Amino acid sequence: MRLAPATVLDYRELARRRLPRQLFDYLDGGAYEEATLRANVRDLEGVLLRQVVMRDVSLREQSVEVLGQRLAMPVILAPVGLGGMFACRAEVEAARAAEQAGVPFVESTVSICSVEEVAEATSVPPWFQLYVMRDRGYAEELMGRAEAAGSPVLVLTIDLAVVGARHRDTRNAVVGTPSTWAKLGRGIDIASHPRWIRDVPLAGRPLTFGNLERAVPEARSPAAFREWVDAQFDPSVTWEDLA
Repeated sequence: MRLAPATVLDYRELARRRLPRQLFDYLDGGAYEEATLRANVRDLEGVLLRQVVMRDVSLREQSVEVLGQRLAMPVILAPVGLGGMFACRAEVEAARAAEQAGVPFVESTVSICSVEEVAEATSVPPWFQLYVMRDRGYAEELMGRAEAAGSPVLVLTIDLAVVGARHRDTRNAVVGTPSTWAKLGRGIDIASHPRWIRDVPLAGRPLTFGNLERAVPEARSPAAFREWVDAQFDPSVTWEDLA
């Protein structure tokens, strides 16, 4: 049945139908038993807007200044790793949508499209998200590239000292040592989404981590970057390291 989306949950359902399960679960899921994910949703549902009546609201102003930048509304598109695996050059499309809406797009370190590609596709440079890596030299190189691309804000991810186990990834045979049957199921799942195959693996190339190609020049797919990326998360990071 064709769904005309009206809410965020409708768009979630469209994504579930469009994407192979392993990709949808990456977007939709969390680590371990997803207790924090459920708690976050509950907390957001508990935030209520205070209605003030009998006021002149014929002109409504939603803009706000954040870190020296005027936003059309208090919304920021957060960094999403592997974005370009969900749609053709998705980071570029998201950045264009953010520019049109007057809000910032935050480019992830592990984006498919590089920060340079996103910056060239828009007139408003993206903000840049950076993991505090063990390889401080490459982290500095990434910061330099983001600065050269015009990124006005650096967003540091500091709560990933230890990578949480994503059980959905294990069930979808993305990590671990999957059985032959699990691998077969994964292949059938991908094959059953021909529109995604046409839009992403065929039309969306190259499917590498654009910001990390210089660190792992021989890698030709996101999976080939996994070992290097996993080794870069630094559990020793403290506030002193930010200097």
